[in-house]
Amino acid sequence: MTTRLLSAVLFLCIGLGLLAQIPPRPFPRNQVNDLAEVLDDSARTAALEYRLRKLTDSANIEILAVTVKSISNQTCQEFTQELAKAWEDETESKIGIFVLIHIDGREYAIVPGSSYAAQLDPFICRKIEEQYLRPFLKSEEYYQGFNAASIAIANHLTGKLSDVELKSDDRYHLILFISLGVILVLMVSFYYLLKNLQANSFSSKPTNFTSAFLLLSKFHPSNSSYENFSKGNGIFKKEVSGSDLANFGGGSWGSW
Repeated sequence: MTTRLLSAVLFLCIGLGLLAQIPPRPFPRNQVNDLAEVLDDSARTAALEYRLRKLTDSANIEILAVTVKSISNQTCQEFTQELAKAWEDETESKIGIFVLIHIDGREYAIVPGSSYAAQLDPFICRKIEEQYLRPFLKSEEYYQGFNAASIAIANHLTGKLSDVELKSDDRYHLILFISLGVILVLMVSFYYLLKNLQANSFSSKPTNFTSAFLLLSKFHPSNSSYENFSKGNGIFKKEVSGSDLANFGGGSWGSW
């Protein structure tokens, strides 16, 4: 009985500790929330707030720019998902997209709400982070990073920045590289097979191209298949599970 009671108390303490890590949403309800106090130019902060509010009013796309000093015992993505859930519960309204920068951990995350989960899948979030957010964070240009990322998100949601434009420098180049590699391997294999056939032939007549090709076609690996690249999970860290976070689109996170 005592052991069970101690276990329950310990579990409760751990749960309360995790909840304590999630800060309440500051008041007034601004879209720029500098919890880490690194946005030290009031004029630029006001300009960023104005642009985000204008985006909400004109295109109905709400983006929250958030900085935090430190995160304990969680990935940046997990923290952002829990922060989004907590802040939505506080305001009893749906919040669109969180762009969060973790200062001490040199990490960032983009987490869309349920309204944008289909349009901003983890791959799209990662590409926006890598192309529009991360380059500015390397030089600690947080204002420029928030501006560029929010504009890219809005352009993607409104159709001005297509999936192909975001993906072309990564996925398609990888497929092209793999295809060229396969062709090169086949050519080299065919050359050596043809050479060995001619060297080991008992006939004085050299093996022609057609004969070599027919022989090559008989050699193939058994039970071979190409794996679907979409099954891999090497790009993104694990997402938070559970019904409480089911409405959030997973998003993506990384570091600089």
